[in-house]
Amino acid sequence: MGLSDSRSNAATAPELAGKGGAFLADCGIWPANDADGFGDGVGSWAIYAEAAERLWHVSENMPGQAFAY
Repeated sequence: MGLSDSRSNAATAPELAGKGGAFLADCGIWPANDADGFGDGVGSWAIYAEAAERLWHVSENMPGQAFAY
């Protein structure tokens, strides 16, 4: 199943209603998978709001610039 299939599924699948921010592949939600190597899943840093918030602050601190969002 290709990327276009995942896009169509994301737009129309009732089971995905209200689940924004999910990482989709092969027409489904991929789970967090922090194992080394390649496998099904996505790194937890890519899908968890807490990790995104920490990354945002690190990104602001590096150049010394705060960004409104």
